Amino acid sequence: MSRQSYPIEISSENFEHIQVDIQPEPGIAYVMMSPVGCPCFSLALLGELKRAQKKVDGYGCKYSILSSNVKGVFNFGGDLEYLSKQIRQKNRQALSEYMKVCIDILHHESTVDSRIPIAVVQGDTFGGGFEMALCCDTILAEENARFFFPESRFNLFPGMGAFSYLARRTNVSVAKRMITSGHVYSAQEVFALGIVDQVVSPGAGMQAAEKYIHSYERRCNAYDAIRYIAAHENPVTYDELVEIGNMWVDYALKLTDRDLRVMDKIASSQAKYTLRISPQGSSES
Repeated sequence: MSRQSYPIEISSENFEHIQVDIQPEPGIAYVMMSPVGCPCFSLALLGELKRAQKKVDGYGCKYSILSSNVKGVFNFGGDLEYLSKQIRQKNRQALSEYMKVCIDILHHESTVDSRIPIAVVQGDTFGGGFEMALCCDTILAEENARFFFPESRFNLFPGMGAFSYLARRTNVSVAKRMITSGHVYSAQEVFALGIVDQVVSPGAGMQAAEKYIHSYERRCNAYDAIRYIAAHENPVTYDELVEIGNMWVDYALKLTDRDLRVMDKIASSQAKYTLRISPQGSSES
């Protein structure tokens, strides 16, 4: 199964923070996060992901593969520098709007019926990056991938779906432990917990995703039925995500100066990573 670009509007769309390619047969959308600056969910990246969802759905793609063009990083999660600023300014509206766009993207991806979302995690996936992977139907992780919720370190919790999606994939106890422990999980550890569907060698993630699609095509009748049953057994509803998201806003506004200093320190470490790695994964001079 070879990749090729689809010479229509979606490929010429003026995206700056993502790259989208379409393979017409069997209908695969490759959505690659290529953020300018820190590889986190800035408002700009979120806006482009939301536009890309509509475009991909409009072209009738049967599968979508979400990955990253940043070497060693899937996504660091929330834009901590931006969020810290809004919390200090007590800007509830800005926090609520940020939460809402995140939830819109995650819920759409986890409930879309027209295509099957696949996440290929090729590096560090923290906080909201982990949530983005969790909302996909299938998660493939390369051996060097790491999974982590940093929010507990600055006295907050991941509020855009982490608990809901983890509890469905595992159970409430595992979700609670993963979110509060501060432990950085390896790809093998999350595989053992049933969160990741497959672990592959470094560099083999995209090939594994295409192989999975080939297998799905051969057994689509059975796979479609199981996917439907799983989606309707205990669905993550939009109202549930919004309720938890509103709690996240409330608790974010309660953070102390000490908590915010820890958040700033993590944000600073992410910014230093940005100086070392370009969006295409090549070393900066």
